[in-house]
Amino acid sequence: PLLFNSGFFLFFILAFLLIYQFLYKHKLSRVFFFTIASLYFFYKACGFYFLLILLSAVVDFNLSNWIYQARKPIYKKALLVFSVSINLGLLAWFKYTNFFIDIFNNFDAGKIQPLSLVLPIGISFYTFENLSYTIDVYRNKFQPVSSFLDYCFFLSFFPKLVMGPIVRASDFIPQIRKNIFITNEDMSKGLYLIIGGLFKKMVISDYIYVNYVQYIFDAPQSHSGIECLFGVYGYAMVIYCDFSGYSDMAIGMAKWMGFTIPANFDSPYRSSSITEFWRRWHISLSSW
Repeated sequence: PLLFNSGFFLFFILAFLLIYQFLYKHKLSRVFFFTIASLYFFYKACGFYFLLILLSAVVDFNLSNWIYQARKPIYKKALLVFSVSINLGLLAWFKYTNFFIDIFNNFDAGKIQPLSLVLPIGISFYTFENLSYTIDVYRNKFQPVSSFLDYCFFLSFFPKLVMGPIVRASDFIPQIRKNIFITNEDMSKGLYLIIGGLFKKMVISDYIYVNYVQYIFDAPQSHSGIECLFGVYGYAMVIYCDFSGYSDMAIGMAKWMGFTIPANFDSPYRSSSITEFWRRWHISLSSW
């Protein structure tokens, strides 16, 4: 994966912002440049698997328009089922095929060779975004966009491509063609979120994992019970700071570009119940 804290990404985002400042007031130029830059970012993150996001965009852009135009409920429902099947089928193929092959082989039921599959970066996020778009159109909550370029922009928006948040079409697509005004408050809040996200990711998450958690998990039998317990607590912090750090950076970068994407975490470890925890953890998925 192409990480936000990598050297390449630093040069990528600086070059992007340099060009973007001359284009963001021109709607068509902004959308075209942003889409090309996002697809390039996706290509650098996972190679030719970036074609999957284009395939998903072509399929769901057309299906959603056919759903909107269909007059008979049975046709609308059939098109929706087809869209859901295509999206979830593609996700399941890459994410769970080898998992089920391993389970099958562990029961001595067969000796199936695992497939050479690589999980494409961001496939879960753009799959759920595709589904939200098509389902909202089916429920007449949202009118599909007429421009395929706008849909590609929505689906490939690179700040949220790697680790979310999941962005609903009804919240994001109206922002695409609006006039963008980036205020000093947007810049300062974006900087605060980016620095905070980097601190969570690099100073807390990476440090705890490299210097403590991986030693415990690599050989738990060599450590005492209390050390293993703190290893579990440490891993909980690693997961939270890694995931929420990326989300904060994505939200901050979006603010620098004049877009608003939803918060994804709300101090989940302060929850008083499991139910409250899941309302505060990965909020964009819960609301989806």
